[in-house]
Amino acid sequence: NNREYMFGRNILVCPVIDPLYTPEKKVETDAMTGWDNNVQLEKKNGYLVPDWKAERQFEVYLPAGAKWYDYWTNTLLEGGQSIKASAPLAHSPLYIKAGTILPQGPDVQYTSEKKWDNLELIIYPGANGEFTLYEDEGDNLNYENGAYSTIKMTWNDKAKTLTIGQRQGSFDGMLTTRTFIVKTPKGEKKVVYNGKKVIIKA
Repeated sequence: NNREYMFGRNILVCPVIDPLYTPEKKVETDAMTGWDNNVQLEKKNGYLVPDWKAERQFEVYLPAGAKWYDYWTNTLLEGGQSIKASAPLAHSPLYIKAGTILPQGPDVQYTSEKKWDNLELIIYPGANGEFTLYEDEGDNLNYENGAYSTIKMTWNDKAKTLTIGQRQGSFDGMLTTRTFIVKTPKGEKKVVYNGKKVIIKA
């Protein structure tokens, strides 16, 4: 299902809310409650409501040709198989392809709320990978005139090294110096980056 790849080919998200009707699927609902008959219900204050605390499980297919990490537990799984994934209300089943360089910034409501000067780079070993960090002013269309920057990052799985390439481009307000926090299953390292190529042994 292409919806499972809404964040790119390296991040597999299993949808946990089934629509009552889509062109692909029609769910017969109970005429009295309006809910799918397969949804567990409980009676509260005279009404039948879904038990949102009940932990559900979904079948997830992990594509072949790669290994996949459970984002929440960091468990490594082989591709080419279907698994039963728990889906508590707090989070959706989420799997990251081996070789992924996953950037994570601060929680923000809009792009300019906080500076991204301590960006985490989470490495998922098991294959080579690359990622290009794109940044611009975030609140205008100046990028259309070339006001943006890119930083290419490459993970060498055999050597266990992350290469952060030389920054290309610039824009007003750009962070000329910043800290990257490189995280792997073995630990983390802080790297001060000033736009020049740097190689980190993980």
